[in-house]
Amino acid sequence: WFPLPVLNEQLQYCLPDAAIEAGVHGRVRVRVEVDENGHPVRLEALDDLGFGLTDAALRSLDGLVVDPALRCGRPVAGVTTIA
Repeated sequence: WFPLPVLNEQLQYCLPDAAIEAGVHGRVRVRVEVDENGHPVRLEALDDLGFGLTDAALRSLDGLVVDPALRCGRPVAGVTTIA
């Protein structure tokens, strides 16, 4: 069993013009490695829908801070997926 970081805010991002014009939308899953302070140390897009959607999803995570995973009541590094 591995503890998971907790996202405690709603993410907002704007659809790229290319995606709007093409009528493309969808979810981009992002694997996020989080340090014991709740700061992302690595982002990896698991999907690429094209039309700038992947870049927009990654940009929406700029400045993200989450509640770190806890093990025995202490914050630890962890990995989570955000969609």
